[in-house]
Amino acid sequence: MIRDIAERTFTDQKVELDGYNFIRCTFENCDLLLTAEREFALNDCVFTNSRFRFGGPAMRTVALVQAMRAQGIEILREPQRPN
Repeated sequence: MIRDIAERTFTDQKVELDGYNFIRCTFENCDLLLTAEREFALNDCVFTNSRFRFGGPAMRTVALVQAMRAQGIEILREPQRPN
């Protein structure tokens, strides 16, 4: 189950994204950690001097996308399913 976090400011923190739906949040100088082990969402958020860090399945996906781009392979996005 995904948990909503709304209108919160995170500053100088490590923030785990997995399992949360961030709504209108602000991230200032944060490390945003994503493994994609669980669902997550970022809706209308603001990022200032923040970095995304990937692990697990998310890191494997990043590596695959980088390899595809290096070979000039077009990446198509699957349409989102309605909730």
